[in-house]
Amino acid sequence: MLGTPAFTWSPSAGAGFYTLTVSEHADLSDPVLTATALTGTEHRPPEQLEPGVTYSWRVTAVNAAGRASGAVSSFATRPLPTSPAVVDDFTGYADSAQLAAAYPGNPGGDPITPSLLPGQGMRLDYTLGGAGYAGVTRTFSPALDVWGQHGLELRLAQTGAPAKITVQFVTGGVSFEHTLDAAPDGVVRVPFTAFGHPSWAGAGPLDLTRFEQLSFYAGGGPGTGTLTVGQVTAYPAP
Repeated sequence: MLGTPAFTWSPSAGAGFYTLTVSEHADLSDPVLTATALTGTEHRPPEQLEPGVTYSWRVTAVNAAGRASGAVSSFATRPLPTSPAVVDDFTGYADSAQLAAAYPGNPGGDPITPSLLPGQGMRLDYTLGGAGYAGVTRTFSPALDVWGQHGLELRLAQTGAPAKITVQFVTGGVSFEHTLDAAPDGVVRVPFTAFGHPSWAGAGPLDLTRFEQLSFYAGGGPGTGTLTVGQVTAYPAP
């Protein structure tokens, strides 16, 4: 189970309200979460539970006549990953045409052409002009699950006119981005905490269970250049 679940239970006849108790102990001692005065039969706590832990929980119905407790149930939260998750290693494309179909260019931007570097990655040739940016986006269907990972690791290289490189992604319908002043010639790691919401997008939570889109943008100009993107992974915490 991921993170903190939504707790649900069956209604109890005559209940005035309910109390929810969650503990790491089967006898519910030293609870880590207690919620009371709950009038419905569902509760999603704002607190985050620890990953990789088994919890016990129980709901108690309360009214003027007294209290009636339900059975104790248990669940386990998902442990944090210890290995990276591949976002795109560029090995699944037959040719440049298939890659370009997977990474269409932003129609509002300047020209950009993706091509496949077999066994290496993706080459993006761009010409920055009036728009001042050029980029491509891949949509993952179904969405990737990179929950618990610490950030994105990318292998980048850049030639030609200097340009800022922006990495964008969408999780759960919410956009995030991080801009590099230039692409380093080699591996770069960007923690998810370094990504922020673009100025043109709304705010929202970082739901890494639904990693839906990945984009690469070159910005600045005018001028022509090439950005090479090697394997992209989501890496675990050190």
